[in-house]
Amino acid sequence: NKFSWKPSLFKRQLDALKQCHIEELRIWPNPFAQNFTEYQFLTVAELNSINYLDGYNIDSELRDELRLQSDKFQARVDYTVFDIKVEERARSRMPIEQSKDELPAGEVPTLPELTSTLQLCLDRPTELMKHIHTLEDQVRNVWAARFWERQRISERKDPGHREGPARRMKPDEESQAASEFGDAMQQALGRFDTVQDVLVMCLVRLLACGSTPLSQRAAQILAEWIDAASPEIQSRMLDMSNALFQDLASRTLAGSYSVSEAPFACYEASQGNEKWLRDCIGDGEIAEPEQVAEAAGILTALCKFGPSEPWNNSMPPFRALVLRPFLPVICRESRKTLGPNLPSDGWAAYRHFDAFPQDSVMTLDIQADDVNLARERCVRQGFGGFTACEEQPGKFKIRFKAHAPDALAGSRVSSEGTTLHVRPRATLKSKGRSVKPQDVKYQAWQTWEGGLHVLRMATNDPNNAALCVREHNLHVALMVHDQHEQGWRDAWMLNTAAATRAFVVSMQVALNLVHAAGSAGLQAARYFVEQKLHCNCWVRVRRRLAEGSTAMTVEQLSEAPVEITTLISIVISVVCALCRVSDEELARTVAEDIQAAGLDLFDRLVDVAATPGIPDPLIFATACELIHAFMIMP
Repeated sequence: NKFSWKPSLFKRQLDALKQCHIEELRIWPNPFAQNFTEYQFLTVAELNSINYLDGYNIDSELRDELRLQSDKFQARVDYTVFDIKVEERARSRMPIEQSKDELPAGEVPTLPELTSTLQLCLDRPTELMKHIHTLEDQVRNVWAARFWERQRISERKDPGHREGPARRMKPDEESQAASEFGDAMQQALGRFDTVQDVLVMCLVRLLACGSTPLSQRAAQILAEWIDAASPEIQSRMLDMSNALFQDLASRTLAGSYSVSEAPFACYEASQGNEKWLRDCIGDGEIAEPEQVAEAAGILTALCKFGPSEPWNNSMPPFRALVLRPFLPVICRESRKTLGPNLPSDGWAAYRHFDAFPQDSVMTLDIQADDVNLARERCVRQGFGGFTACEEQPGKFKIRFKAHAPDALAGSRVSSEGTTLHVRPRATLKSKGRSVKPQDVKYQAWQTWEGGLHVLRMATNDPNNAALCVREHNLHVALMVHDQHEQGWRDAWMLNTAAATRAFVVSMQVALNLVHAAGSAGLQAARYFVEQKLHCNCWVRVRRRLAEGSTAMTVEQLSEAPVEITTLISIVISVVCALCRVSDEELARTVAEDIQAAGLDLFDRLVDVAATPGIPDPLIFATACELIHAFMIMP
């Protein structure tokens, strides 16, 4: 009794059993039933002839009750969702030290080898499960290897030289190989519904493969799969997002620099000057180059979920929704606040810190000297750690966390009076030499900017935006960068295109926060107005419209580079959004501040809208938006 079906395959077996007259069926206990307890209800609902299931008598009263529930429930059953949920349950119940992903990795496959395995799935559908398991093992080897070792995925052996050493593919060869893999993966996703969960998880893990063309192609296919998913799957997309991306988000913790870090310091570090970054972090921990490169690759690949045009701030809703697991990573506190990480080979106790405060799986009351009891319970239950908070003198409330130890340690947040206890965790062991590639820069800026882009996409969902305001204080971090000397300085932005692009994205995030669901949008808007964000935006646009000592003409403005027009457009959109808030007193404050700053900029944009032969369409739309906002001002 060791068979283990996926729920979607179990549905097929039930359809087959309907043709028989089955009166007694015994399934429990086995690996399949352990993580899919819903099978009992579904079996009784599907098989009308069954009288005994797992030794329990199914009488007529119970059968009638289950049938009534089945009529309501059956229309909403989607077994592909159960496939993902069962895998998630299995991982959460597995003791951490026995996780497959922490076992020593096998040899990292090359990209042509991955494509070859996928092609076998397509050419030999009668052997589908055999080749799918091979693909799953190959991707697991990539996932479990050290990041520098994953560079082997970009190697190949030339025809006629199979016995010689492999060589690194040229950029065009690697792009072509990634395209071939993507084509095969799309065919497999379209043809084989029963293994979609395995294929999708392979795509998720390949976002961390170390090959830029492959990771970005995987992200693109994943985004298209999310768009094309059935309505039943899309309605459960938020639950699926944790199963899909929780492990990947944890992978970015060690090497990413959160949005709370100073952007100028991260940029200087990527240019070879780490002094700025070390001064900002203080006693905090500088991430290792290998960890930073891994995080940069993941976050850069995720940028494929959103639009490529810098002025476009819209995206399909479900793509934004599934990025929620990355919010605690990108919005976590600065490394200076977190301080140094404690050794991972023993229990780590972080005083005055919590992690995932709203997410506890079990609580326990203990005495002050019973912390070892809590640790034993944590290990026995397979949890990643727990928090201890003294609620009464000598009595502590223990809240156990199901997250992985690395996720708990990396996502900790300041919490006075709370101690976060994190389990010992295994370190990834290399099977061979982990050699750093040549000419690899420290990619602190790439991780910071990539995280900002992911925030822009994720906060397109109003509920994600509200979460960023209420739980992560993202609006506060954005204003720090707008005002701090290591934030958005005009001299830096005028001389660095990357800084201008990042500033535009940060303003798009601010705009999304103003449109957050519930009262969170008004909370963000009120803070922005208190900190005079609208005044800063007004002054920035005025400076950009000046060319030397004279103002730019309408003709010059219509011919301005796209970076300039995009910056003017998004900054004016932020001002307009603050003018249109539902709080009339707040909107009146914005109007008064803008008038006090001078309406010369408004007059310039009126001239743009009134000029015959419409100028740059983006600037024209911005001018119309500002005129409308001024017309409805209190």
